Amino acid sequence: MKNPRYPAFAEIPAMLNATNGRALNMLHHGTMPQNFGHVREDIETAFETAGIYETGLCRALQLNLQWPDPELFRDVLNKFPEMRMVLSVHPQQLRPTEISDRVAQYKGLASDLLIDPSQGEGVAIDLSTAVQIYTAIRAKDNGMLIGFAGGLGGEDSEERIRALKDKMPSGNLFSVDAEKALRDESDSILDRSKVERYLKASSIALIQK
Repeated sequence: MKNPRYPAFAEIPAMLNATNGRALNMLHHGTMPQNFGHVREDIETAFETAGIYETGLCRALQLNLQWPDPELFRDVLNKFPEMRMVLSVHPQQLRPTEISDRVAQYKGLASDLLIDPSQGEGVAIDLSTAVQIYTAIRAKDNGMLIGFAGGLGGEDSEERIRALKDKMPSGNLFSVDAEKALRDESDSILDRSKVERYLKASSIALIQK
């Protein structure tokens, strides 16, 4: 049975059109290390075969790869100059300053950065560590928009996002990301009621003082 989380290229335009321009359409790309050699080809196929870049239907890409070669970002941008590139970072055992040094290699290439220690598995991010990483990266002044993921989509999403916001240095903007906790029991499709609850809770946490 085909997993709807990984649609065929021909199915992508209809899925993106469903947002009716009310959301940022973004493709996520991840693969096993043995397939890294095909990443460039996969990206070109995804955006060219379905025509989603040329028509403006999707011009954003998140690479869920562990510290990909910055040249990959440069190659994608040479091919698709208006692409919004998102670097997904999985901190592992690295110190905040080490993460910051590595992220600096993508300055001018990645417009957004997602700090995601759970790698899509819904494991709760340590809020204090997350803020330390955020602060270290901001000190490099790389201009990236920074977001957080990791256990922020559950029943306590409003409480956790508000706690993260309270720990952040005053005036610093950030975004939040959720996936695992928003899927149905089969783990294959999004549960609409969970998504609506998350959007409401995260909006309240981020907007209200």
